[in-house]
Amino acid sequence: MQLRFFDTHSRLNQLTIIDCLLVCLSFSLALPTALSSIFFILTLLSIPFKDDYVRNLKETLKLPIVKLLIGFIIWLIIGLAYNPAPLNEIGGPLKQAIKPLGIFFMIPLITQKNQTWIIKAFVYSMILTAILAIVQQIPGLYFEFKPIYTPGAIFKNHITTSFFTALACFFMAHIILDNVKKNHLFNTLSLAILTFHILFLNEGRTGLIVFFPLFILLLFQRYKWKGRGIGLGILVFLSIASFHLSSQLKLRAAQAKEQYTYDSMGKSDTSIGLRLEFTKNSFALFKQKPIIGWGSGSFSKAYKTLPANQKVVESSNPHNQYALIAVENGSIGLILFCLFLAYSLWISFSLKKEVSYIFQGILTAFAVGNLGNSLLLDHSENLLFTIFTALALSNLMPKQKEKNTSLC
Repeated sequence: MQLRFFDTHSRLNQLTIIDCLLVCLSFSLALPTALSSIFFILTLLSIPFKDDYVRNLKETLKLPIVKLLIGFIIWLIIGLAYNPAPLNEIGGPLKQAIKPLGIFFMIPLITQKNQTWIIKAFVYSMILTAILAIVQQIPGLYFEFKPIYTPGAIFKNHITTSFFTALACFFMAHIILDNVKKNHLFNTLSLAILTFHILFLNEGRTGLIVFFPLFILLLFQRYKWKGRGIGLGILVFLSIASFHLSSQLKLRAAQAKEQYTYDSMGKSDTSIGLRLEFTKNSFALFKQKPIIGWGSGSFSKAYKTLPANQKVVESSNPHNQYALIAVENGSIGLILFCLFLAYSLWISFSLKKEVSYIFQGILTAFAVGNLGNSLLLDHSENLLFTIFTALALSNLMPKQKEKNTSLC
């Protein structure tokens, strides 16, 4: 069945100012952080100009998934009360604790009319990033958007860039399947550029780890068993060919193998070695306070209580979202967070298929990515999760007649 969600059924001149701000916010996710922060603030400031916003917000409160989200956030805020940090240091933890609340406030802003543009804006920003990364390979060219150069990363660090590129590949693949006869050459070329970027240019491993589960998810979403078998064959061929052709991929694989030889005493100061150490030590801290945890934003303070022979460096981030929540907010926080993800996945099957596909991709990417990074601790990843979760959950709202006022 061909879906028409990604067909441009909304013309640009039909978008309101609020719609345009949401599209700009989505596009800015891949750009310097200051831009996404500005557009996020402007979007929130535009709320008073949204018709029937308060009434729709009240309707949002009736959704069980939103109640579960608010319950999780309330528990994070309660965790601030027993955070061992002094009051003058509570600002950072408080900011992180209330960030997911943006999902609740953004749901009434997202409509049937602007959803397609929000998704496409993010994809186009990643296409721009990938093209600039390719151009930057020309000797003598370097774009001064970041203080430290890493191959393939333009506006963000290599971890965020690779993660975003994997999602952009997934979104673009669905766009192609929904528009087989329209813009096919442009869309296919765009997917090729994005795939080349993640396999041959960017040195981040997070994107690769997410890329393959998303590919498999797409096969199960779109095809029957025959198509899945053919797709998995293509995936294996693509993996083998990429490994032999990509020096960047070989380097990342070699580094991962070398770094996995982790010493239990923490003598291996490597990316993977430290992550294993953080995970092991997080479990030790969790066992000390397994029910309510050490308090929201307390990971750094808790980590300092560990014996010196158990750690190579001090840390404020275990690079694992589940470990972070378990240490700071205990079993209660971790259960609430996992329930939110699981309930969101269950809800995704009740949404219209085109939105269901995107939401399942977001949930898969974050569920997998959170094993190696605390994604919700990072501004851009957190904001992406907020926007696209709000986009998906907005489809649970009663359909309202939209007024085309304040044209952009």
